[in-house]
Amino acid sequence: TKGHLKLLKVLLKSSPSQIAFLLQLEAGLLSKGGAHVKKSSAYLQSFYDLDLVEEQSITKWYTLPTEDNAVRVAAKPFLDWLENADEESE
Repeated sequence: TKGHLKLLKVLLKSSPSQIAFLLQLEAGLLSKGGAHVKKSSAYLQSFYDLDLVEEQSITKWYTLPTEDNAVRVAAKPFLDWLENADEESE
């Protein structure tokens, strides 16, 4: 709902909070496995489109060390899209 979206925007205002959110999302997707991991790109796209997470936070999260990179591998198409969109806007 719109109320939840407003609350999330307040909670995810800073880059550190966005990165923490992405790390928790990643952990949740890994715990669910399978289809949830495969949808990582779509989830990131949705959060980005809703202005909940910024490009800088996504790219920082993506470069952090991880023990299981399944979510990041699945999210790679979105990261590639972000990079290409950024290059096109320059």
